[in-house]
Amino acid sequence: MDATADDWESLDQIQPVVDKWWKPTARLVVAEEIVRLVRAGLFEEMPHQDRGDEELSAAAIISDPMRFWFGMTAKGRKRWEQEGATIDLSD
Repeated sequence: MDATADDWESLDQIQPVVDKWWKPTARLVVAEEIVRLVRAGLFEEMPHQDRGDEELSAAAIISDPMRFWFGMTAKGRKRWEQEGATIDLSD
């Protein structure tokens, strides 16, 4: 979620953040998590005209990552801030 804290991001921007701060993760797993976050109301997809009624899927995100951009919802930001407060970044 951190990758979307300040702007709309595509899979190509989200993937490196996941790999760096969590662990190297398959694109399919990251795309599936993006879909889960959208369905949970924590992410939203940037509106665009070319998708029509096509349902959001991990396969679609992977096949054309620059077509799909995501941002945090207000609900997602609240969760992100709550989770972030529990992380100890001191060494």
